[in-house]
Amino acid sequence: MLNRIQTQLAQLSTAERAVGDWVIAHPTQALEQDTRTLARQIGVSQPTLVRFARSLGCAGYDHFRLKLAQEIAQRPASRPPVTLATLAASADLDALTRGLFDFSIAALAQVREQLDRAALARAVALLDGGRQVLCFGYGNAASVADDARRRLLRLQLQVSAAAEPSLQALAAAQLGTGDVLLVISHSGQAPGLSEMTSEVRGRGVAVIALTSSAAPLVRLVDVALCLDVPDSGDALTPGTAQLAQLALLDLLTLALASTRAAKATRRAARVRKQR
Repeated sequence: MLNRIQTQLAQLSTAERAVGDWVIAHPTQALEQDTRTLARQIGVSQPTLVRFARSLGCAGYDHFRLKLAQEIAQRPASRPPVTLATLAASADLDALTRGLFDFSIAALAQVREQLDRAALARAVALLDGGRQVLCFGYGNAASVADDARRRLLRLQLQVSAAAEPSLQALAAAQLGTGDVLLVISHSGQAPGLSEMTSEVRGRGVAVIALTSSAAPLVRLVDVALCLDVPDSGDALTPGTAQLAQLALLDLLTLALASTRAAKATRRAARVRKQR
């Protein structure tokens, strides 16, 4: 839950963001205090706590508190919950090393557990049947999109990538029915991205997005593979979001390679039978 809070802070209202900042700084206290006391301490209303919890996909604040308690309980008692804030505050090299790996491992495990397997299968099917694939990366994901191009090329797909907005616009204008657009964006809120997505889908282009579950882009694409991993975009922020994006790309390409190999085996079996 702490990772999800950090991921979605930018999309929250001012009051909800104040709750998120407080919970990240005091996760244990967030479990111990009743909602009235907690709301008074943070300086928000009790309904704000409920809205905050629902923004994170929980039914209410009690549901959120239960999920947070489960997360904290899974960590050794000697270690506080690892967040970007606690990582940045550590001056001890050993603690920083342990903390960074713990943070990355926990984030990847969260992506694995929350990944929509049905959405993954649909994404693989779209890539497998696509006439050509165009990869767009935004922000820190620009290099991830280029890596996606290299991985898909190895599977003999017709694929290209673009990072500059002007080149993206030109490339998107060439897409048509049967093509696939793979969008990789942590926030899903790049200028013009929503409009471009709607426009290309109107021309029969299938759009796959690797983004956070809170991104508006999720509602505009054919398939969304969600990664709720924090990434402030700061140069000193751990690149855990990009690590998770690359892991999902590994999963997509391996699943696609397996699908194509199975098809080739079935075709070979049919040919043998015909002989």
